[in-house]
Amino acid sequence: MGKFEVIVIAGVVLYVAYLYQPKPPLPVTPDLDFCPSEGFEEKTQDALKLLRNDQEKNVIVFGETGVGKSSLINMIVDKQIAETSDKAVGCTFEHQKYSFLNYNIFDTVGLGEPEGGTVSTKDAVGKLLELITVLKSSPGINLLILVMKKGRITESLKTNYELFVNIMTEKKVPVFLVITHADGEKEKNKWYVDNVDHFRRHKAHFHDVTTVCAKKGENVHKNMQCYFKNCYAESRYNVLTLIKKYSLAEPYQIRGLTFSKRVASMVNIITDFFGYPRTLWEELYEFLLDLGFSDVDARRKSNALFN
Repeated sequence: MGKFEVIVIAGVVLYVAYLYQPKPPLPVTPDLDFCPSEGFEEKTQDALKLLRNDQEKNVIVFGETGVGKSSLINMIVDKQIAETSDKAVGCTFEHQKYSFLNYNIFDTVGLGEPEGGTVSTKDAVGKLLELITVLKSSPGINLLILVMKKGRITESLKTNYELFVNIMTEKKVPVFLVITHADGEKEKNKWYVDNVDHFRRHKAHFHDVTTVCAKKGENVHKNMQCYFKNCYAESRYNVLTLIKKYSLAEPYQIRGLTFSKRVASMVNIITDFFGYPRTLWEELYEFLLDLGFSDVDARRKSNALFN
């Protein structure tokens, strides 16, 4: 065998050895579609089993316009049943009742529309008084949920709290606070803990509080979708747990007329003719005065709840 042939054979051997030598593994490309569960989906199923055992209950979701009340209801039922909007004006013009297991969840008209909004303050109050009339003929109210955006405590929030907690239910129905637009909090409920003294100063007290991601992460960057998916699952579990924990076993019934108020109601048939009826619900009457209703309108609207 000549020198040339030896060189050729040696080259072939080296080439074959190169082809079959072990190669380092290729770098693993992360699967952006894979999202490890944090276990809240399973916990939620346990919470739903407990809720299914409850008797029929009424839950009122309230708060100023645009804070995410409808989104919260959609999260509770895990379905798009309530219309939502990211516009400055509200999209709920009448109170709406949604059925969820044995619960009736009422989405209320928001107080606090900006100027040029779809529902004026007086119209919104009128709609809320209609809701009170509906609830007066129902078994009662089991739970209140106040929804607010993370941020400052507004006059509208205080007005909503005054109407639903202090006047309508006389502080006898549990109320918990749901804070929206707090997705970036690393420590849950930290904003509320840092600001709890401000709420106390405004005499807004709650049985509990939770921050939520009310949407699953639609229209966000793909890298953030897993975060929002898990945040949504945790938020839903937390809200369902609070509903179960705080809803009254026996509902609170909105006040009726005492004997003396019944007599006053009969007298009002005459005095109303002259434009000066006696008020039957003093706290509601004063609340309406503060919102700008005339004296006579405030009396008539508060008294109409007993007709």
